[in-house]
Amino acid sequence: MLGLLLSWSKPNLPAVSSFATNVDTIYAFIFWVSVICFIAIVGTMTYFVFKYRRKSENDKTPYIEGHTPTEVGISIGLFVLVMGLFYWGWVEYMHSRTSPMNPYEINVVGQQWSWNFQYANGKRTQRNIHIPVNTPIRLIMTSSDVLHSFYVPALRLKQDVVPGTYQYLAFSANTPGEYDIFCAEFCGLDHSAMLGKLVVMEAEEFADWQDDMGKYAKTAAAGGTQASGKSLIEQGRDLYSSKTCSACHSDDGTPRVGPSFKDLFGKTEELTDGATITVDETYIRDSIVDPNKQVVKGFVAGTMPTFKGQLNDDELNALVAFIKSLSK
Repeated sequence: MLGLLLSWSKPNLPAVSSFATNVDTIYAFIFWVSVICFIAIVGTMTYFVFKYRRKSENDKTPYIEGHTPTEVGISIGLFVLVMGLFYWGWVEYMHSRTSPMNPYEINVVGQQWSWNFQYANGKRTQRNIHIPVNTPIRLIMTSSDVLHSFYVPALRLKQDVVPGTYQYLAFSANTPGEYDIFCAEFCGLDHSAMLGKLVVMEAEEFADWQDDMGKYAKTAAAGGTQASGKSLIEQGRDLYSSKTCSACHSDDGTPRVGPSFKDLFGKTEELTDGATITVDETYIRDSIVDPNKQVVKGFVAGTMPTFKGQLNDDELNALVAFIKSLSK
């Protein structure tokens, strides 16, 4: 309780996401319910200590049988309260995990000890992520080494980032400015230095920033650096050709050895074991690095070789973006 009182006395963080205020409301409700319960319990206990204290050596402690209706009523009331809080929290949690319509997507790769961001136009930034204000954002996140946790207090968002799979966050920032990013999971020697900034920009400013970054990419590509000057989808298409994916997977619906990538993303597929799965980013990634993990019915396990260790996270993200683009 002392910790709650101390935390309540601290200055409020800025609330810049579309649901940050709702999160604060839940916290405030739990806080004041806790305060009221604490006062009621301690106050009642103190009252009973004096009222029913033993007054002499001859006093006998009365035998109390209990009162079933009261006990049942309190249990039901507490159950309803806790379940109500659970539902309230679950609704707000799902808001941050449910993808909005036509979001601006950014790939996030955590590594010891920095955050790397990859944009749809092919641009990359390290530590700082730039987004337009009042725009639905969807982060597609993974880790290249160990477990990390992407935490932005001003957004009231925190998500573990797990190697070998994708996690997602969806939000909209409503106030321009710069806001701290932390790693909230101990990840090694320089964990405390794994910091960054969320830079929320006006739409026009963000468009100019993207254009400048695009020009930088083309210049860097001409100079032989790592930047390609191509969008994420274009990079994926190049990999689709250079890694000979096109030999077994068409991009126009034509049947080949493997399933066509045309209209694949978002499709519900039946697997050889009878289970069904919706094709998302994680399923596509798994199918590239571990193709025998979940084989679609009608295709033979062992036909496709694994590309594990042959593609880095940026290349996997590009291939996923390309396959997704064929379903739009």
